[in-house]
Amino acid sequence: MRLFRELDDDWMRLTSEAGPDDTLNRWARDDAAFRGHSGLRELVAYIRHPGHPSVSDELLCALVRRAPTDALAARAVLQALIPGLKVIAISRANANDDDEVDAVVVACAWERIRRYPHNRRPRYIAANIVRDTRKDVTREYPFAPRRVDLADEPPDAPHPMCAGEEVTMLVREALDAGIIDDHEATLIARTRLGGETLRGVAASLGVSAEAIRKRCRRAENRLGLVAR
Repeated sequence: MRLFRELDDDWMRLTSEAGPDDTLNRWARDDAAFRGHSGLRELVAYIRHPGHPSVSDELLCALVRRAPTDALAARAVLQALIPGLKVIAISRANANDDDEVDAVVVACAWERIRRYPHNRRPRYIAANIVRDTRKDVTREYPFAPRRVDLADEPPDAPHPMCAGEEVTMLVREALDAGIIDDHEATLIARTRLGGETLRGVAASLGVSAEAIRKRCRRAENRLGLVAR
């Protein structure tokens, strides 16, 4: 995934310079959401961390408000969304030119970031942009489901061809890319594909339904799935 590696390298170079952090300090004088962050690299790492989704949403909202006229703010949002964008690219690259697909994914995401309707959609911003980008990319590269070898599936997994082929593929690719872990993949499979309730899964694992809901929400946000 050469383009994504280049974006990561570019971000490291960009955030090694003083200018972007000076800009962040200037933003912080006008917007309290940015206060307390040491630099843009740290800010994006904080947004990506799954432990504080509501605060990450506040930061993303503050960035997308600036994104239509501020390329640095838009670039920070793009960097924060790269894990989810990689999943889209992986799921469409099997029968297409990888570099071309990556370029289309990034271009669609950039356009969505620059014109994101933050007043109308102030929550789940990362999931919304990733989901909208997937819709745009799908028009260019329609989804073509792959046959899944059931011998590779865990014994209790729901049949992937019976429900949500695209979700199945998305989860498998995200797992391969290290964007979600085995436990998160199992939770999504059981609740999204297997039809189990969050409460039922929680009871089987001996934890609270709220804990399972939060874990699923964090994983699904990284994949751009519609919030439940």
